[in-house]
Amino acid sequence: MKKAWIKKLAAVLIFLASIFIADQIMNRENAEMTREMPKAAFPVVSVVSDGYKINRMYGYKSKREELYLKNNITPIKNNREIMISIKEYDQPVEKIAYEVRSIDGERLVEGSDISVVQKTKEDIRFSLQLKDLTREEQEYTFIVILTMKNGEKIYYYTRFIEKENYYLKEKLDYILSFHETTFSDSEGDEIKKYLESNSSQSNTDFHKVTINSSLKQVMWDQLPIKKITEPAIEIKEIDESTAMVLLNYMVAINNRPQEEYGFVQEYYRVRYTPNRMYLLNYERTLDQIFWPSKESLGNDKITLGIGSEEVQMMESEGGTNLAFVNEKRLFSYGSNDNKFTEIFSFYQKEDMDERTLNRNFDIKILNIEDSGSITFGVYGYMNRGQHEGEVGLAVYYFDYTANTTEELIFIPYEKSEQILRNEINNLLYMNMENHLFFILEGQLYDVNVSEKSYTVVIEGLRKGGYTISTSGRMICWPAMGEVDSASMLRWMNLSNGSVMELKAGYDEYIKVLGFMEEDLIYGLAKKTEIRKEVKGNLLYPMYKVIIKNTEGKNLKEYKKEGIYVTNCRISANQITLERIQMEEDNNYHQIIGDQIASNDIEKGNVNIISTINQEIYKKMVQIVLKNTINPATLKIMNPKEVIYEGERQLALEIGKESRFYVYGPKGLDMVSHFSSEAVLRALELSGTVIDEEGAYIWKKGTKYTKNQIMAVTPKKADQETSPLALCLDTMLSLEGISKKTQVELDKGEDAKAVLEKNLREHKIIDLWDGSLDSVYYYIDQDIPVLGIISEKEAYLIVGFNEQNVVLMDPMKGTVEKKGKNDSAEMFKNAGNQFITYIRKK
Repeated sequence: MKKAWIKKLAAVLIFLASIFIADQIMNRENAEMTREMPKAAFPVVSVVSDGYKINRMYGYKSKREELYLKNNITPIKNNREIMISIKEYDQPVEKIAYEVRSIDGERLVEGSDISVVQKTKEDIRFSLQLKDLTREEQEYTFIVILTMKNGEKIYYYTRFIEKENYYLKEKLDYILSFHETTFSDSEGDEIKKYLESNSSQSNTDFHKVTINSSLKQVMWDQLPIKKITEPAIEIKEIDESTAMVLLNYMVAINNRPQEEYGFVQEYYRVRYTPNRMYLLNYERTLDQIFWPSKESLGNDKITLGIGSEEVQMMESEGGTNLAFVNEKRLFSYGSNDNKFTEIFSFYQKEDMDERTLNRNFDIKILNIEDSGSITFGVYGYMNRGQHEGEVGLAVYYFDYTANTTEELIFIPYEKSEQILRNEINNLLYMNMENHLFFILEGQLYDVNVSEKSYTVVIEGLRKGGYTISTSGRMICWPAMGEVDSASMLRWMNLSNGSVMELKAGYDEYIKVLGFMEEDLIYGLAKKTEIRKEVKGNLLYPMYKVIIKNTEGKNLKEYKKEGIYVTNCRISANQITLERIQMEEDNNYHQIIGDQIASNDIEKGNVNIISTINQEIYKKMVQIVLKNTINPATLKIMNPKEVIYEGERQLALEIGKESRFYVYGPKGLDMVSHFSSEAVLRALELSGTVIDEEGAYIWKKGTKYTKNQIMAVTPKKADQETSPLALCLDTMLSLEGISKKTQVELDKGEDAKAVLEKNLREHKIIDLWDGSLDSVYYYIDQDIPVLGIISEKEAYLIVGFNEQNVVLMDPMKGTVEKKGKNDSAEMFKNAGNQFITYIRKK
């Protein structure tokens, strides 16, 4: 009996021991299969100039396409000296080299290893003098190549431009003095004279302050704020007189830096003269960093603090689970178990150095399940982790129950992070079958995330030629013909892959106008009623506008006799139609718009974004929740990263197409297929436009005060040669081409086509619907600009000064001055129809 009892006890002990051992093994395996995201490991490189550390550079794991890396520019003097600072952190550098290349990266100008360096407690510095192989006022790419202890090479890029004096020190002295004054206890008299305070700014929000804000607002009013990092200085553009400069730094609010941080970015556009400095533009943004705590998560609200009201948020059915993005971090809250999770972030409170604070990436919430699990994308420059130093698109899955985040796929991109972000921001959608859709370089990609494969669904997409619904679920594009001459539209539901076709009649064209929610809006136009204007652009009068739902059912048709729709604007539940009418003179004339209101009740979120006004902080952003948070049981979580085996990278074959890149004060602002759209946006931003080959298409400058092309000889139009033909003939003759273009015009070719046919070595620039201010850049380079008034009236703009524009008038056969205001009014009334070109070097 006793032996049987002992056997039973031994069996129980063995069983319990086996459970304990299995549990330890499982825990150890689980610990080995998850980890914290590895810390940033790459050094940071900067340029030292005139006592300032400028143009901080982050490292790339592989060589990039130099042409598209237009992040900053370093001015150097004619002695061609450059000093570089390298902050190693805890990653010793074994070898340093540099290269100077042409702006497109095709030509190596010079390069060498660096053998002499100076080490300090903070950094490694070296100075070098470039060889006499570069041309003054021409941009080049400067590359620093670091070889690490493990043999890995890391690449750093900036542009430089050489001239004896860009007055960088004077400009930065002024900017930093202005900056420091805003944090001082002074009355601010020294900066008051530079402001242009007016009623256009409400002065009720610290998120955005401009040159038009009050002095009190620029001086931070009563907000208790202090800097916790020194400003990182970026030179975005510079010439002898002007400069565009960004300052980026962090602040602590309410003197509690351990709890309340904020990102601040200041934009300055200044002009230097020997007598004084001018502040042409100023803008400052403050974005408070939300940290989950019992104070910020209280009652039924998540208080985000000072920042933009445009908060990206997605919720599950019924609003039980929600996800939102704040300052490049992704959070979720589940009300069922009162759990708050910081899902993804490159930085944490205890790890906030200049590498992790790099903000050249975006996060997009793709799906949120009823369980609380979330699929999301991260795209741009990867600050840390296994993809540190790479540019690409990563898709992750957050498992709410396991509290883990797993990478599903990584798609690398060879151009700049700015271009990738601009492209992906147009569309990033993932359906329930794990198919990821996005548009890149004019192609719609369908990526099967599970199988790591892809197909190109549509090729040749042009911005403005396709339309995407707000959710990203629906896309419509012309399937047969161009945007303005399509005989059929295709309309695709990305959630299930279904495609519908919409066809025009045999004598009609069809054009997509937009989406209201998921409902498609398109118009029909008679081919015979579409008019091609002298300059080449189309007047597209649509006699009927139709709205269809996702099942293809007509919800509304708009048609009025003798009235045509040219465009529409969609806002909330209302469509505003822009209209024209045919008059007795057989010309179209614009008439007052009309509205179509949707009968559908807009489905709102259960959890909503709102703002509150606070005496010290002024306007603050918050999320008002469906349910009340219980602070006593609130759980704040941080998931670990799942370690996986195998390859999850998918490389795409991406073609190149002709496009225009618009750069503004904060970097890349727009990618467009149309020069007119690009130049108009750059004019608005005081920015620049470059093409696919890196050539400047347009650049804002203050040196354009006067110039005249003296080689122009006026001629008078007659019955055989029209004013337009004389202008075109003159443009060609300035480039050494003798041609009578009247023959080509008589064959039906428009002005742009004639120039493209005859100036094949140059790039023709269409400035349709621009402004007279946009043409001075070209005339300053001795390039004339064609201004078209009508079929019988055209001018060649050949000069300008502060008061006048110089016009070649082929109707009179003269070159004469005309007031700038009168000229602007004349061209504006004719639709601002300008055409010019740039010379290819």
